[in-house]
Amino acid sequence: MVSCAPERRLLPLDKSVRHERQSLLENVLSRRAEKIKSLRGILHVRYARGLKSGKASLAVVLQKPDSLRMESFAEFGSTLFQMAVEKSTLIFYWPHEKKYFQGLATRNIMAEHLGIALDPNEVVNLLMADCSWNQEEDSLYQKKSSQWVLKGTSQEIIFEEKEGSILPFECTSFDVGGRPDYRVTYEDYTLIQKEWMPRKILMQFWDPKIRLQIQIEELEINPRKMDKTIFQLHIPDETKHLID
Repeated sequence: MVSCAPERRLLPLDKSVRHERQSLLENVLSRRAEKIKSLRGILHVRYARGLKSGKASLAVVLQKPDSLRMESFAEFGSTLFQMAVEKSTLIFYWPHEKKYFQGLATRNIMAEHLGIALDPNEVVNLLMADCSWNQEEDSLYQKKSSQWVLKGTSQEIIFEEKEGSILPFECTSFDVGGRPDYRVTYEDYTLIQKEWMPRKILMQFWDPKIRLQIQIEELEINPRKMDKTIFQLHIPDETKHLID
């Protein structure tokens, strides 16, 4: 059963400043989307699903709109798995087991192999702290003196001010029934290559209940030298193809 998130106490916004403030927040999102096109970094992930928990280290490369490459490695550097998504095709490769999967990168397939039910473009955007806004019906509220809430029928974004910059602090996605689907919280914003980027990302999913804590060790924005074939995996001939 899906549990609902606690209601937020929101302060009504004076109509005279609503349009100006909303345009400002939407410009913040569009600017981030335009400035940050690709990322490369090292992530340390802790996860919990029911009674199961664990941790993993990942080398990641992301490129908009929906290309990604991940490699999970053990403590001493050996590769546990590799995955790549390009042009809506997912390849997941386990080198030690000599097995791989290839198929469409749908939400269900991503959930089965990556563990979280997100489309590739959602994974890319959320790890870039890019809470894309495309709501037709929306409303704007002031939660605190330093927080603003942009809320639509299927999405809610909370912004906070940090050293004169307005940044996305929390993004929540709702299903068609208005219940929370997932929530992503960004913490420890740091200036990297003149852009504010979070060093810590918390992800919470309600159905099934999953929690992820992502600590970012290294991060490069819009890397200049990136192999054009980075999102293509080479699978050895003797590797067994898993059929979905």
